[in-house]
Amino acid sequence: MIDQLIALIFISLACAFISNVITRQNGPMFIFSAFRMMLSLWSTNKSITIGSEINSGISDSRRTFLLRKSKAIKSFAELFSCPFCIGPWLILIVSLIVFGFEGLLVNWFAGSGLLYIWLGLINGRS
Repeated sequence: MIDQLIALIFISLACAFISNVITRQNGPMFIFSAFRMMLSLWSTNKSITIGSEINSGISDSRRTFLLRKSKAIKSFAELFSCPFCIGPWLILIVSLIVFGFEGLLVNWFAGSGLLYIWLGLINGRS
């Protein structure tokens, strides 16, 4: 039990660092900032395409589908600009790798709670 808790602390600390680097730092040769800009441009272009189709006069059901699709695209792009958004998903992936499915929800929630504490400390929101 104690070993699992210590592993969870290390996992959450590592994921806090990784999510902060991906979403806030430029990275070597500006790789992370370039990735965020690329996602932003992709999201904007998709939104413009969807907006053009909506404005061309379509059925209500198609409009509803396209609006939901546009929101999903925007949410995916914003995932990589917020450490508090991407961090829990990193915790889920790493917890699955380290612990497997045993106690998945408990590990995910505890790791996410610890992650938010670390991110608060890193970003000055403690």
